[in-house]
Amino acid sequence: MAFNGARWRVLACVPVSDDGLGGVQGAILDLAGPESGPSNAQVVTLTNPSLSEFNEAVAASRPNFIYVAAPPLQREEKSAGVVGAFHFRGDITPGEEALLTALAEARPEVAYVDAVVSPHFGPSLHQRGVANVVVWPAGTAIPTAVAAHYNCAFAAFLINTLASPPEAFAAASHSTQAHCMVLGSDGTHTVPALPAFVGAARPALPDSASIPPLAVPPGLQQQLDPNNLPAFPGWTDVRLLAPRAELRLLLTGGSGLVDSTRLSFLGEALRALLVMEARGLQLTARTPLDKLPRNLPAGCAAARCDYTTSSGAAGSVVLGAPPAVLEHPTLVEHALRMTLVTDAVSLQFRLPPPGLSLPTPRSSKAVAGGTPVVDTVVVTSVWAVEVLRALCKEPRYRSLAALGVAAVGNAADCAFTPADVARMGLIAGGLPAANGAVATTIAAASSDPASAQAPGGGLQTADTLPSPSAQHGVAAGVGAGVGDDVIMTDMPAGLADGGHTYFGADAMMGYAMNGHLHFLGNSDMAAAAGYAAAASPDSPVGGAGDGLGGSGDGAPAGPGSGAADGGGTAGVANGNGASPLDGWGAGGSARHDKPPNFTGDLPGYTCRRPPLSACSEAQFYDDLCEFLTLLRGKTVERSKFPEAVLNGVSLDLFALYREVVSRGGFRVGNGINWKGQVFPRMRNWTESNKQTGVGNALKRHYQNYLWEYEVAHPEDVTLDRCVLCNARDREGGAADWLCCDCCENWVHHSCDKRPGLGQYKDYTQGNGRVYVCPSCSREQEAGEALKRQRTA
Repeated sequence: MAFNGARWRVLACVPVSDDGLGGVQGAILDLAGPESGPSNAQVVTLTNPSLSEFNEAVAASRPNFIYVAAPPLQREEKSAGVVGAFHFRGDITPGEEALLTALAEARPEVAYVDAVVSPHFGPSLHQRGVANVVVWPAGTAIPTAVAAHYNCAFAAFLINTLASPPEAFAAASHSTQAHCMVLGSDGTHTVPALPAFVGAARPALPDSASIPPLAVPPGLQQQLDPNNLPAFPGWTDVRLLAPRAELRLLLTGGSGLVDSTRLSFLGEALRALLVMEARGLQLTARTPLDKLPRNLPAGCAAARCDYTTSSGAAGSVVLGAPPAVLEHPTLVEHALRMTLVTDAVSLQFRLPPPGLSLPTPRSSKAVAGGTPVVDTVVVTSVWAVEVLRALCKEPRYRSLAALGVAAVGNAADCAFTPADVARMGLIAGGLPAANGAVATTIAAASSDPASAQAPGGGLQTADTLPSPSAQHGVAAGVGAGVGDDVIMTDMPAGLADGGHTYFGADAMMGYAMNGHLHFLGNSDMAAAAGYAAAASPDSPVGGAGDGLGGSGDGAPAGPGSGAADGGGTAGVANGNGASPLDGWGAGGSARHDKPPNFTGDLPGYTCRRPPLSACSEAQFYDDLCEFLTLLRGKTVERSKFPEAVLNGVSLDLFALYREVVSRGGFRVGNGINWKGQVFPRMRNWTESNKQTGVGNALKRHYQNYLWEYEVAHPEDVTLDRCVLCNARDREGGAADWLCCDCCENWVHHSCDKRPGLGQYKDYTQGNGRVYVCPSCSREQEAGEALKRQRTA
């Protein structure tokens, strides 16, 4: 695997380490290793330097990334302590002014300070010309284990995955929260201390907007407008033909890591990694296929496309498109980037069903150096499996190790270093992080009350790790028949497994809710900070959460991804930046019972459209765009809205909104037959439709674009009565609504006393049972009896 040229010139100022593993700066020191250091980084290390030595190194190497680490305040047997203040050797003037001046004069692109500093250090350094500053908030005790994990992930994504500094910061935040978050005995999560990012750009995980613009091929300048790709003939018929697969991942940590909230953060980071790899891919070969897949639109051809990702991982996929697109390599390459980025955000973790024990941590010297690992399962596309495997086998690619991925399938991650093993072992073992009189346990394996232990209370050890399916009594979230590696499945991207599929939270949630984010030099960004978690209408990740999150269908107008259109479970964000710690993300219909924090009162907004019954589609879209612009602090252009594509057609939000509000609104959740009753009334429906996961995709899009709009227009919602009890919402707020598949009248499930009806969840889970009310059931039985009499 070949990396690009030396993009980063790194200068690391570190204290003397007495553990042989580099302490908090161990991951940064690994960059300088001849075997583990990436070839696109040149690293100069200064141990306990003086100010003159620092200045000489700056003049000699002209670094664009400067890392500064302070020594820990304490080193006890069972504690790695906290990070202290930084001083140059021989500095006779106490304080941080010398460091501030030295960094400002060096003017790097990125300054990362693992040290205790004053509240004004980061903003002052940014104002003096340093574009991106990562610094710990004043008054924050900085556990060395957390600091080491954070700078490891930041450096790995920045250097290996070619992320921008804000993207690397967002990915590191997600990884740290996944591995260092604590679940208390009361069921609440404690978020670890996180650094602050000071810069002009808002930290966020990447989406389709990060794809490089299309370079128009010669001869197509008159026909192709790169800013309006759907207008090019055949562009909307482009399809990525990517089968779904279940993949086993081994993650470093204890059983407590197999938690919906923690895996939501890790899932977001993994999806971001795939986006970063796909957005810069290069087409290496394309081979036309003689036998065409059956689900291609008329007039389309197909080609097997070989490519290399941003980091050089090789892969191949089948792309379906009209010949006018496939004959131009530049168009094919751009179509691959768009469809793979859209499909990348459909990756999902699966959790064990309720009632089954969590996977037991095990260890093997062959995997992550003997660090305890747990089995998890993700559902993604085959191309993503191929890319993750290739990256896992590259010893210089450290981003997967920074996320705690110890193995992909049966291939162990080759990038783990002794410093990684020591750091992950420390976190997985439940290291106390001193904070004055308070000590917080970091990601202990026993932090989850439901954590399962191996017989005897210890870890399972083996020379080679068996498949979870080979272990009796251990549930790793794997469906029946899942082996050691990959299982091909016809399961849609939005897994219908009873609500145990989880997406993560918005890229901004983790640090916006802690108040650690600074906006400088951009009033628009500061104004939009209050809407950090609001989904972006021009982003396939909708609010990265599947912040709102990870939605494969929120694709830009252009190539539609067959797998992505299947969609996934909707995200767990709301319009006011709520985090997944609020109790969301438990899957199933429960998330629909909790309305967004938005109350319907949006300053500056006045509804200018007529009542919905007399409203035209154009009037609806004009009003919706104005509403979303005010809600999200970002202009929503009517000419490009909506950019999401479903079933190869621009998403019909007008019909989607009318059908949902006529059935009681989004609060009804899975009581609505989204696929059978809503989808057929949209322009996106076709008689030959073979798309899977439509219901989940529609719910996600509604939550992304329309939920707050519905809250602001309660007059649009039809509040039906139960045809059995003639009541509306049941006393106590029970929301067991079901819609009859025949007459489309509403019924409380608890009001239907017929035997053999089953439970409410039997009808609300994905491809669940079809509900027929008693009246329609009697009519059907009478019709069947009449048929039998006639044939007798």
